[in-house]
Amino acid sequence: MNTRDSSMQRLRKATVSGLLAALLLVGCGGEKPEAMLASAKEYLAKHDAKAATIQLKNALQQKPDLAEARFLLGKALLEAGDATGAEVELRKAKLYNYSADEVTPALARSMLALGQADKVTDEFANADLSTAQAKADLQTSLATAYLMQNKPVQAETAYAAAVAAQPGYGPALLGQAGQKARKGELPAALVLVDSAIEKSPDLYDAWQFKGDVLSSQGDSAGAMLAYRKALELRPAYLPAHAAIVRLFMADGKLAEAGQQIAAMKNIAPTHPQTTYLSALMAYQQKDFPAARESIQQMFKFTPDSPLGLQLAGLIEYELKAYPQAEIYLLKALPSTPELGIARRVLIASYLRSSQPGKALGVLTPVLGKIDKDSNMLALAGQVYVQNGEIDKGGEYFAKAAALDPQNAGKRTSLAMVNLAQGESEVAFRDLEQVAAADPGNRADLALIAAHLQRREFDAALKAITSMEKKQPDDPLVHNLRGTALLGKHDLAGARASFEKALAVNAAFYPAAANLANLDIVEKKPADAKKRFEAVLAKDPKSMQALLALAQMRAKEGGSTEDVAALINRAMAANPTESAPHLGLIGLYLGKNDIKSALSAARMRSPCCPTRPRSWTLPDVPSRPPESSTRRWPPTASWPRSSPICHCPICAWPKSKLRQRTRKRLCRACTRP
Repeated sequence: MNTRDSSMQRLRKATVSGLLAALLLVGCGGEKPEAMLASAKEYLAKHDAKAATIQLKNALQQKPDLAEARFLLGKALLEAGDATGAEVELRKAKLYNYSADEVTPALARSMLALGQADKVTDEFANADLSTAQAKADLQTSLATAYLMQNKPVQAETAYAAAVAAQPGYGPALLGQAGQKARKGELPAALVLVDSAIEKSPDLYDAWQFKGDVLSSQGDSAGAMLAYRKALELRPAYLPAHAAIVRLFMADGKLAEAGQQIAAMKNIAPTHPQTTYLSALMAYQQKDFPAARESIQQMFKFTPDSPLGLQLAGLIEYELKAYPQAEIYLLKALPSTPELGIARRVLIASYLRSSQPGKALGVLTPVLGKIDKDSNMLALAGQVYVQNGEIDKGGEYFAKAAALDPQNAGKRTSLAMVNLAQGESEVAFRDLEQVAAADPGNRADLALIAAHLQRREFDAALKAITSMEKKQPDDPLVHNLRGTALLGKHDLAGARASFEKALAVNAAFYPAAANLANLDIVEKKPADAKKRFEAVLAKDPKSMQALLALAQMRAKEGGSTEDVAALINRAMAANPTESAPHLGLIGLYLGKNDIKSALSAARMRSPCCPTRPRSWTLPDVPSRPPESSTRRWPPTASWPRSSPICHCPICAWPKSKLRQRTRKRLCRACTRP
């Protein structure tokens, strides 16, 4: 009886709970879809996309085929930054036969936000709309798509069609202003954007663009006013927030920048612009762990952003995580300015991690473009010194000094100018003073290079000892000491220094090459070979060691197949490096195997040029090469570079290559 009463009681409770749930559901869903649609329109008029989205989703839950709700939901999602969801809803609205004049322009904008420029032009280039507003809107989106496809002429035509459909159409005028700005015609761009604002005073992105133009003209105050006006019209407009942050950062007003970033976090905490600027702010404040955390948040949404990858590389560099910095910066390199920060930091990262060969590989493509860039010239000087080319390093340091005697290391630069002008006493005094005060090694390297060039080996050793106090664990220090000792004919001491460099870093190629040179002089090629094999044991991808072994194998009379196998290993381990590929072509040309050379040329590596340029490969000479002066003893230590070709084919000796074959190889190697 008790059991039955208990069961009945549970049943009554369940029934009551079910009834309550049903009543709550009726209460929540009592509002009709049409009423929720009207409420959503009010929210959209107030630019409250989030509240509008909730109302529209509730309406569609009751009436999924409500075409206008689908359309408005698509607009709301697009305004909130959810371009993917917007496209889905707008296509559903189109499926339910909602007005093409309304759906098509909004759909095109959502696709542009997703980067689908090709799809926009393919799908809508011939779309037939009826209203002037719709035509102008769509043509403006088509113009943007053409610009994304690098088709400025078609873009100009589309902007003109937009203005023809609706004279004074603000977004189209703004697009035309953008074209003027890209050509450097900033005053003309400003006239057009002012016209757009006059026609459409509420065009917030026009105020944003005006701020950008004024900022480019150096009018920071005017730019700030324009960005503030954009935010007045659209408080949640992230690009204006971001522009204000950048202005504050440029002025060193980090506290104000932090406040603006906090406002962005309230609006869109996970948006890529928010997380990027948070990372940049932390980086400027030297809070590198926090910067790393923010940039990783950004990568969840935009993993291939060039600016994000570049900043991530800078952060990892500061954290001394050089392999990770390399990964990020190599990804950023193709999409960032040729002489931008990504290349500079990548080179510095290679130098810091004792990979001067890789540093030279990244530097070489831009060597012809740095003659007016004192910082890059100074960096080139460091690269060549670390690669053992003291003379060349000194040349670049001198060029840097001549251009900019007042850089961060202005006294170093000035000393190099004095040295180049023959005022050696003043120059050396200044370099010594700078090296003593500067925690970096630029002045030290310049001082050491200058002493070595002048064969002042004792003075060079003294400077090397000072540099060692700053960087006791840098193999470069011991490698430089070995070079100076070679100049003093102290072969045992030099060998000990090179060995010490390898003890610090077993993969440090310059020291291994120097020891190999000494082994070759002493008629011990087997020992020389072991040097490079030891580097490979530590760094299996070492391109220089693999190519050095290939050249040694060739000089020993090894078969073409054996030599090619080593070069192919270098290619496989370093797919973005050109030297192994060019070495393979040179190998086959040297054997007069034109068919294999053509085959190698056709398998051009990703970084091979599409236009002629000079290429070099590390060489392991039959005897140690000469260093900074031709009077050095034959036991000097710097590895040479020997030309393979000049495109790389055109520099091959004409006597060994028929003109027709040369052209075929050149076409194969430099094809687009």
